[in-house]
Amino acid sequence: MGYVVQYWTSKSQMATAYVPFTWFNQGVNSKADIIYGSGPGYPYLVIYWVDGKFDHLRLYVDENTSGLSWGVASQEAGVPDSRFNVQDVPLDF
Repeated sequence: MGYVVQYWTSKSQMATAYVPFTWFNQGVNSKADIIYGSGPGYPYLVIYWVDGKFDHLRLYVDENTSGLSWGVASQEAGVPDSRFNVQDVPLDF
């Protein structure tokens, strides 16, 4: 359904953002891009705001999908995952 991004906030707390697949590959209407690369700086997330509102984000991910930063989120059988029904990103940084 999408990517689950876990990150540390400025208050040293773990937070989670859900980025649905529907945000990608929409041309100029895309809310998200994914960029593959390698090195000690990967993975990271950049969020772009325009006039104080969420505009789009970029996920910079490790090109090695078997690396430690990748995983598969579990889902309870038969339960739809509404966590990916989002319009923007959380504001908790």
